[in-house]
Amino acid sequence: MPRARATKGIKGERKPFHIFFLVAALEAIVGAASWLPLDFNLEFASRASAAEWHQNVFLFGMVPAILAGFLLTALPRWTGRPAVTRPTVNLLAGLWLFGRAASWISPTKGLVAAAAFILSLTLITAACVTAGRDRRNITIVLLLSCFSASAVLTAGAWCSDFAVRTAVACIVGLMAIIGGRVVPALTDAYVLSIGGQPLITRSRWLETIASAATAGALMTWVTAPQAEITGFLCAVAALAHFLRLAQWHGWQVRRNASIAV
Repeated sequence: MPRARATKGIKGERKPFHIFFLVAALEAIVGAASWLPLDFNLEFASRASAAEWHQNVFLFGMVPAILAGFLLTALPRWTGRPAVTRPTVNLLAGLWLFGRAASWISPTKGLVAAAAFILSLTLITAACVTAGRDRRNITIVLLLSCFSASAVLTAGAWCSDFAVRTAVACIVGLMAIIGGRVVPALTDAYVLSIGGQPLITRSRWLETIASAATAGALMTWVTAPQAEITGFLCAVAALAHFLRLAQWHGWQVRRNASIAV
């Protein structure tokens, strides 16, 4: 479970989630609205198909902004390293906004800028994890590296289907890590802070099985999406995560909710 460490803010610090969560929300709204002309085949929106625009706006636009807001805020607390400075956050935000503006002119140029943004985020994350000797989060760096590679492949129109599947698999993998390790830690901390009793029980063997099943399912889906073994591994991963979620004992949440009130 990640442990929050006290870190000293430095002059000029800016909380990354303030800007990146905001622009991610705006991108989701604008992206959904701009999708409508594609459905009606209007001329000014015919530069890309609906599928291409969807992956451009959400997979390589909104999602990287959410990742930046979360990781750049959380990693300094996990690793004990200094927070990201305001100029760095501003430069990343500017690169992201440039990419989104470029995508309206040319989806390819937008994807190139998105690849540069994701690669920058990966390098910052890797530097933070390496400097803090935080071995627990090396998996996050590896997934971000694969996500960066998928963005580059997509921008270059190389192995497009494979690249998009890789990007989706990386995001699902990150969600499994954050949802299975980070969120429970934060939940336990909050419950203890209000005087409640921890509800989450952790089974090491179940965590190992869920991680292995998820990795196997995602890798086989990327390489052989139509294979029978892929469906089997996906079913095993789904069952493992169901059992993992049951460790939360959500049916007992009312007990701690009464304490919070």
